[in-house]
Amino acid sequence: MLFIDTETTGVDAPDRLYQVAWKLHQDTVNEMFKPPLPISHVASSITHVTTKDVAGKAPFIGSPTHAKLAQLAADNEIFIAHNAQFDLKMVSKEGITFKQHICTLKLARHIDEGDMVKHTLQYLRYYYDIEIDLGDLAPHDALADIIVLEAVFKKLARSIQLKYSLTKEGTIKKMLEISMNPVMLKKITFGKYKGRLIGDIAKEDKSYLIWLLNEKRKNPDGEEDWLHTLSHYLK
Repeated sequence: MLFIDTETTGVDAPDRLYQVAWKLHQDTVNEMFKPPLPISHVASSITHVTTKDVAGKAPFIGSPTHAKLAQLAADNEIFIAHNAQFDLKMVSKEGITFKQHICTLKLARHIDEGDMVKHTLQYLRYYYDIEIDLGDLAPHDALADIIVLEAVFKKLARSIQLKYSLTKEGTIKKMLEISMNPVMLKKITFGKYKGRLIGDIAKEDKSYLIWLLNEKRKNPDGEEDWLHTLSHYLK
């Protein structure tokens, strides 16, 4: 299983990766590359990495890391990331396509019975009371994120295993199934109904869910869980 995180020039269609960190068994790689377009100021404000910082780096395509990831994809290695669809999309822009993936964001949404306030990676780190010494690494650095990712993955795997009384192999199969299909969301985590169950809102203010569905349809990339959930409640 391949734990992976990318940092990118932004989140729009043209954007590309400039950092990749991954862990496979005991091997860990963390590298920066020169992307084919500048790092946006918005991305820099989060990671504190600028276009100047990567100006002297080699391109990702043609690098040993690119070749290694391409080989792992060909070997059908399981790709594990938080909000995996985003990272999968970024590596696919570099000509690498993984057939199987596990998404810890989708797993958290699936296992949440309504007591999680958010489903971000850093929130889950503290929700599960995970103690990790990241040293000089800052959150949103790709290497820091995969260290947290692996720890969160283990907690979620245990929750899935207990919920469905599964073997280790059955747990991985279930995690793949959850990750590669839309997840039914239980609660609104933003806006005027923040913290409310979606089922309750459907009974009280269906017009809000109609509005939200129309908003999600405007930019559907990465919104499959919301589209699935809202469509279900508005049938």
